[in-house]
Amino acid sequence: MKKFKTLFVALLGLTFLSALVPLAGSSSITEVVSGASADLDYVYIDGEDTDDVALAAEKNDDLDFPLFGEEDGDTQYLYMGSNSMFDNVFFVIEGKAEYDDEKEAELTWQYSDGDSWQDLDVNDDAVDNFTDIGTHNVSFDVPSDWEKFEFEDTNAYWVRVRNDEETTKGAIIQQISARVLNVEVTVTTDNGGSLTNLTIDNFNLGEGTDTRIYSFEDTGNGTYLMAVQTEMTDTDYMLAVSAEGYLDQAFNINDIDTDTQSFKVQLTPDTGCSTPFADISFHWGKTAITDLYCRGIIEGEEGNYMVNHTITRAEFLKMAIMNASIDTTKYDSYSVPFSDVEEDEWYYEYVATAYRLDAIDEDDHYYPNSPISRVEAITLLVRLAGMEGDNSSTKFSDISSRDWYAAMVRLATDYDVVEGYPDGTFKPDRNLSRAEAAVMVNNAYRAWVLEN
Repeated sequence: MKKFKTLFVALLGLTFLSALVPLAGSSSITEVVSGASADLDYVYIDGEDTDDVALAAEKNDDLDFPLFGEEDGDTQYLYMGSNSMFDNVFFVIEGKAEYDDEKEAELTWQYSDGDSWQDLDVNDDAVDNFTDIGTHNVSFDVPSDWEKFEFEDTNAYWVRVRNDEETTKGAIIQQISARVLNVEVTVTTDNGGSLTNLTIDNFNLGEGTDTRIYSFEDTGNGTYLMAVQTEMTDTDYMLAVSAEGYLDQAFNINDIDTDTQSFKVQLTPDTGCSTPFADISFHWGKTAITDLYCRGIIEGEEGNYMVNHTITRAEFLKMAIMNASIDTTKYDSYSVPFSDVEEDEWYYEYVATAYRLDAIDEDDHYYPNSPISRVEAITLLVRLAGMEGDNSSTKFSDISSRDWYAAMVRLATDYDVVEGYPDGTFKPDRNLSRAEAAVMVNNAYRAWVLEN
């Protein structure tokens, strides 16, 4: 299976100006520490004589900062926060810390459970108390009670570390990165059950410039967390889920950062049926297209499905009616008011059926060979399913509650038949591609046909 990958950029650099002054840097660096997936969103240093902390600034590794005091330093905390949970912190140590020879230096690591600080079990030998120059990482199991906590007016997942002995010379830190669990996937089967006990091998990340899932955690009940790296040069990413006995399912994950994105994926049992379409092998619409083909909704011979071509009104109408298991023989003898729909055309029975069921409106023309828009397609699916709703409010910036189709879109999005775009729009007048049509029709089958 094609692997999909994302990269998130930015490095943490810090300049220690004083115990209470923000640490600042530039934004020219575009890579995190090798093995990490992102920068930490927030880094603070505890002041020597106060509880105030200094904000670690922009993402780059050109600058460095002293940790645990430069000379005769008291114990102090380094606070590290992220918008998502993380399970590794990577340090680039440019100058080693020095402690009193008569004392054995130790570090205390803690996390916040939302109310208080709790001890965190880490492999702190890896960072060697910040006395070893080079790149080191500290790893830990994600605590089950780790909660976001408001610290210095910043709500995040927090980890902190302090040196338990005073230093005679502080460590010099050039960079801090983390392995952030920024993608959450809940996997279910066609009957709504959870698909449990999957491993990282069941998930494949692709597209982008570097394909890698950095970390993976099974949180139970079919929900999985993973660290996916992002890179500014990438724009579209896709995550594919594969499991024995089920068809592969791929979906888009865009604009990856340190905020956790949550996805729900429903896998379809593999019946052994395969399509003859060469252009869907690694396409995000493969599962839906295969499902429709194996249910006899679409046909094809050796060649391509033409995933990116627009679908016509007549083609979509046939798919929608067959998908709803409507018997067209009951209606194919009825007349229709459309002057451009002749009785000898292959699509006549579908137009007549939809018209008699009030799924399409009366007009002089039907325009069977014209492209169908997203909102026309949704309206047809909603009407054929017999769904009704009067809630016309939507989350989309380009749909007003006064638009005639607003309630249709609200119904379809509530039932996960269709979704909008990352920019918050729905693009109701956009022509539907053949791949988009397959996904939309198959989603309607799962939401409305199987449930009845």
